[in-house]
Amino acid sequence: MLDANQHRLFSNNHYAVLQALFNGAMTLRNYQAAEQGFGAVDLLRAWMELKRMTTQNQDCVVKQLNPDQNLGAGFYSPAQAAASVSLRLVNTGDENRKFSLGGLAAWLKPEQYSIQVPAHSERNVTIKYDSQNDPGLYSSFLLIDDYSTAGWDLAALETLVVPVKLYDMPGRKWEKEETLNPGVYKRYYFNVPQGVDSLNFRLSVPDSQGRVRMFVISPGGMQESGVFTGAGNENVIVSNINCSHPQPGVWELVVYSSVNLSDFQLEKSKYQITAGIQGEKSSITMPPDPKYLVSTVVPPFKKGDKVNITLHFWNPGSKLPASGLVSINERLYEIKNGLVKFTLQAESDTINLKIAW
Repeated sequence: MLDANQHRLFSNNHYAVLQALFNGAMTLRNYQAAEQGFGAVDLLRAWMELKRMTTQNQDCVVKQLNPDQNLGAGFYSPAQAAASVSLRLVNTGDENRKFSLGGLAAWLKPEQYSIQVPAHSERNVTIKYDSQNDPGLYSSFLLIDDYSTAGWDLAALETLVVPVKLYDMPGRKWEKEETLNPGVYKRYYFNVPQGVDSLNFRLSVPDSQGRVRMFVISPGGMQESGVFTGAGNENVIVSNINCSHPQPGVWELVVYSSVNLSDFQLEKSKYQITAGIQGEKSSITMPPDPKYLVSTVVPPFKKGDKVNITLHFWNPGSKLPASGLVSINERLYEIKNGLVKFTLQAESDTINLKIAW
């Protein structure tokens, strides 16, 4: 592509080649954006994209504040859902840029769909994340497109992990039956509190209707692999992975469906997974560092009303408006000029907020 760009299009713009490869990529089914990026490279589509590009300059970047309080080129929340976070568009070029914005997933919604960024300046756009009610991996791209150029220009990868809260499940156990195509894997996430005695994962394939294998990754990144379960010479119908005194945090379970199901006259793998914990969680709670002073004035309301709430966050040392990310009722919000604004429905005569950072 670089050689063709130089000798056929008479251009040395390497960034345009990279952008054409992204724009021409083919999305893979059954995989999230965090797992596949833009998809599989398609050189023909990339070449067609490259020929359409007259100007393509890397003079704009995107930045977002992440839960670790660092700026990144996208957003990644490894343990909980998000509600509202800003996207910062930085224009380092000498020309004004006008962009349109859009999310590739229904749960990803910019507060505004067009914005102008003057030269050598930056602008913020609030990104709303619709409630992620079901546990799992949510990952998609937010695309930013300059009206004057071919194809989209910038992309921010938005990834959220919403784990199953095992301690709150009936019997502290979670079960699910699934089906996977050959060569496909699926991820599951589980929140394990501190102090429990054991964590157990069970994978079963009734009547050998598939051939699957599980992998368990701890919050610290340690991986343990199970054996192939179901059809095959192993003659294993049920496999287990047990962890004593598990590390608190989010555990990941990956189930992989064998690529050679046709050897066993199978088209898909049917399996059941079970995750459970035993023991009581620790009753010792550590208060957070005194990072913020928080205040609010709630307007009058009654049960069933939708209430607009504004929380004020102050730096305890300087008493100036604070900034950063906070968790409110287990959803992440960005503090903007010391304020967090949101709306909730009053379920009783009292509103209780769980705020953490």
